[in-house]
Amino acid sequence: MNETVIDITPEAMEVATLALSIPDAAKKLAIMDDVSLSIGNQLLLSIKDIRKQISDTFDPLAKKAHEAHKAIIEQKKKAEAPLVEAEGIIKPAISRYMAEAERKRREEEERIRKEMEKRAEEEALAAAIEAEDAGDLAEAEAIINTPVFVPHVSAPPPPKLEGISIRNIIKFEVTDLRALVKAVAAGQVPIEAIKPNDVVIGAQARSLRLSLHWPGVRVWAEDSVAAGRR
Repeated sequence: MNETVIDITPEAMEVATLALSIPDAAKKLAIMDDVSLSIGNQLLLSIKDIRKQISDTFDPLAKKAHEAHKAIIEQKKKAEAPLVEAEGIIKPAISRYMAEAERKRREEEERIRKEMEKRAEEEALAAAIEAEDAGDLAEAEAIINTPVFVPHVSAPPPPKLEGISIRNIIKFEVTDLRALVKAVAAGQVPIEAIKPNDVVIGAQARSLRLSLHWPGVRVWAEDSVAAGRR
């Protein structure tokens, strides 16, 4: 995969080099006493300072690139707008026509099938009468009791579209979340049909902290070191 080439200012390249030696310093540091703790403390503060320099240097470049990207996308949308409008008119019209053509095709198949079935029944009845007139009552009864056979009928399909396909898309919506949850609890629906709302649970955990006791939810605390100069 080809990497995207981005023009970076000399100032940005210089700032980026400030971080290169930090990982080695962190790997060599073993925090075992107050002195090494203080060194680790200063190293974290240095990391924060360098990250601020990197942010101050790269964020304006990223913002400028992002604004340029948004402007290009907006121009692309404007250029495509007439085409999107036209598609919004033509596609539903084609879909309606094809659906109607398919409905008529099935109706025609059913009409032909019924005609063939009626003709077969009339022929069977005539054969039964002929057998009865000939005195063969068993043959006449067998003909009457035998279901008529009608071969499958295929009406001409709707015209094929060049470069266009009609897809039958299945859509859905959850109309009763409580009913769905109850069905999952009862084992009628796989649990994958629902998922936890991390935003809601996270907000409650941050608010109630360790006093949050919800069935199926585990809450715990972890220490996180944050660096900042006073």
